Amino acid sequence: MPTTVTPYFPPNLDPIKRQTAYGRRGLPKLIEDLAQEETSDSALLSLADALANPENVHLTIEHGGTEQIVKLITNNQNDITKRQHSLLCMLRLSSHERGIQDLLKAQAITVLAIMITNEDQVSRIFAYQTLQNLARNHQAAELIHGIGLTKTIVSILPTDKIEVIEVALAVLCGIIRYMPNEVFATGALPVLVQLLKPTQGTMVKANSADAVMGLCLIHGAKQAALTGGAVSALLLLLDDRKSQVRAAATGALMTISVDVEAKKHLVRENAMEKLMILLNDHSQSVQLNVIKVITNLAEDHRGRFILQGCLPQLEAFVIQKDQNLAEPSQKAIDVITWRP
Repeated sequence: MPTTVTPYFPPNLDPIKRQTAYGRRGLPKLIEDLAQEETSDSALLSLADALANPENVHLTIEHGGTEQIVKLITNNQNDITKRQHSLLCMLRLSSHERGIQDLLKAQAITVLAIMITNEDQVSRIFAYQTLQNLARNHQAAELIHGIGLTKTIVSILPTDKIEVIEVALAVLCGIIRYMPNEVFATGALPVLVQLLKPTQGTMVKANSADAVMGLCLIHGAKQAALTGGAVSALLLLLDDRKSQVRAAATGALMTISVDVEAKKHLVRENAMEKLMILLNDHSQSVQLNVIKVITNLAEDHRGRFILQGCLPQLEAFVIQKDQNLAEPSQKAIDVITWRP
């Protein structure tokens, strides 16, 4: 589940009175009041509430609210109310494509880069969650990486609180989607391997494995994963009690096992026994990833021989005609039963 946090509310501002006072005045007045010291806190809290409604996102953008919010947090970084609620506004704006474009235009990434190292955990989480939304956009992902933020995230990742690490990893996954080579060059892989330990939290393990999967789409990362302990760490996660972790781990193994040396390594480590058991997993995502890993491993002659044992299960998937599993299963059967 996504990390959920609650911002600080000043004791002198009653939420019900805020809604009553500003409900009739509308967004244009709220945005005007952001610029006034005596009304900025109340206006900001009301605007954060209003932005939960997608219609208000578009109205805020039309009346120049994004620029005012970015200006407010830039000039009041030490004010907990303005900092947290400005970040909450930015987070809600970033949930919409138009909001992403307006945040980029207002150069919000610069202030978000500062906020991810703020001492306040709520502010860090809001900043990372906003960056996570922004990183879904190719242009934004390039800008995030371009100001050196990827390297910063990688360097501070292992030392933060678990709730922050979860969402920071999600940001990294977003950037990897568009720039795997550049993220790999920051030295991200060894850091991710550290976070694959079975003792880590569920989302840390799952997001770390997802990031490894994205990185290992490039050849150099596959080899580094093999020599740097990633494969061994992922194999341990196949026994994790959470299906989300098992699915992410098998997904990473799927991309790594394209490499010839990785196939041989997995065969030597007797990974096939674990993988064949997971064909009966209750999660179809796990089953599908396992079938694809098995298909890769069957290209190794030893692997092909060992995997004869899973043919009945694969044939059952084909007979069941499940649209997600039948075709991959038939492909796996073809590779396992191939003879030169």
